[in-house]
Amino acid sequence: MANLSIKSKLLTMLLAVSLFSIATVASLNYYATYKALEASALSHLTSLRAARADQLEQLVERLRDETRMVAGNASIVEASRDFISAYRALENVTIDPSMDLALHQYYQQSFLPEYEKETGQVPELDPMLPATPAARYLQYQWMAHNPFPIAEKDKLVRADDDSAYSRAHEKWHPVITRLFDSLGFKGIVIVDIETGAIVYTRRKLPDFATRLSDGPWAHTHAAELFRRIQRAPERTTVDIEDFELFRPYFDEPSSFFATPIFDGGRAIAVLMLRLSTERIDQVMTGGHQWERDGLGKTGEAYVVGHDFRMRSNSRFLIEAPEQYAQALQQTGMPERDIAEIMREKSTILLQKVRSTAAQEALAGNEGTGPVVDYRGVDILGSWAPLHIAGLDWGIVAKINSDEAYAPMRKMARNTLIQTLLILLLITLVVMFLATSFVRPVNELIARVKLARSGNTDMAFAAESTDEIGDLARSFRELIDSVRKQTNLLEQVTTEHQQLLESVMPKGMAQRVKVSCIGIPRAARFRG
Repeated sequence: MANLSIKSKLLTMLLAVSLFSIATVASLNYYATYKALEASALSHLTSLRAARADQLEQLVERLRDETRMVAGNASIVEASRDFISAYRALENVTIDPSMDLALHQYYQQSFLPEYEKETGQVPELDPMLPATPAARYLQYQWMAHNPFPIAEKDKLVRADDDSAYSRAHEKWHPVITRLFDSLGFKGIVIVDIETGAIVYTRRKLPDFATRLSDGPWAHTHAAELFRRIQRAPERTTVDIEDFELFRPYFDEPSSFFATPIFDGGRAIAVLMLRLSTERIDQVMTGGHQWERDGLGKTGEAYVVGHDFRMRSNSRFLIEAPEQYAQALQQTGMPERDIAEIMREKSTILLQKVRSTAAQEALAGNEGTGPVVDYRGVDILGSWAPLHIAGLDWGIVAKINSDEAYAPMRKMARNTLIQTLLILLLITLVVMFLATSFVRPVNELIARVKLARSGNTDMAFAAESTDEIGDLARSFRELIDSVRKQTNLLEQVTTEHQQLLESVMPKGMAQRVKVSCIGIPRAARFRG
């Protein structure tokens, strides 16, 4: 800086001050915009999360009401009575060895291959086989001897055994089918409340005719739900059990509503209605209209259960399965688990979520903030517990941070361009101002150089009223003073010469004059 000219120093200082001011204002504006954008995104996520939670809670309450209403339907009560009576009549039925053989062949040649196709696993056969005569007989008639494929066993209305059960099924199966098709449940189970025997299912799968009290499926969530109702049947009680991978349904995630069926003042059966995962997905995905709901390209809302597994499907699996699988690989998820998710095309009960958002929601806390999601991606999230009796669930709404803050990157780019343009304009203005500021100084320096050479005959332009003007006026006054002294000295010299010439010979006076004239004017000025 010491070797720079005043103009350069002035230009540098003004540009530095301008750049600092612009950087400070831009930083403050960027931070304020960043916080405002974050607050806006979190507010939207919270609103959407609250809306989804309310919709899901209303859905469950509506399904409870439908379950309660159906259990009181006179047709369901009469059908339950008929099925229980017909089932009990078969408890001591004689099983022909050919029936057992056909049932074994059905499991080995039909059900197990289908199960392996659907799940990629081969379960043991023996734990699945029914033990009681009634269960073995009914499974033979309605499953092994049923001419329809596994997925269409419900199309058989009457078996050819002319039993009381076949007559009851022929009478009530079409009625029950029509009733539950209108309600949208995925399955219906009627259980004898005294024995735990499943006396009716719409889909004739391995749980049909078995007993939830001590049969092959006595340790499932469905059996636990039945036992809760069995212990304390109340006419208005509708209980719900969380999802589980239910083996009789090819490990499909299954959740049940259950309520007692009363015949007069006595509970005779338990009605269990299977909740469809599609109903939950419809709510949580908004009908796959994420962008319409303001969730952009990466936003979603999902439900997580007490075991930290999803109870709804991931948007990324639905939209881009291959990219989703790659993302899961990067998180270190075992290949076997990824393969199962890809095979089932579902994350329900398969995708673990141990993010901060999920943990806080399941701990009963409501909150928002930047966290990391189950794919290892930075997100903005909003979480809260769900208030559904019988279910320990939490809900999370989120969007990738990159997408949420995308407007900030655009703003930063625009701000940089604007800053460069402003700096260019400031540079031009500063150069003009610096030139204008330094011009009087340069003119004053030029006059000083003239004065040093002995030239005091110079004109001064109009002077400004600032400090430079004061300096110019002082220098002008100095020059005027020097000029007066010089003129006075010349006048005195002339008078002295005239005096010498009057008292000395002319030649001697000339020599004295020459010696005086030989002294340079500048030297006399310096002296």
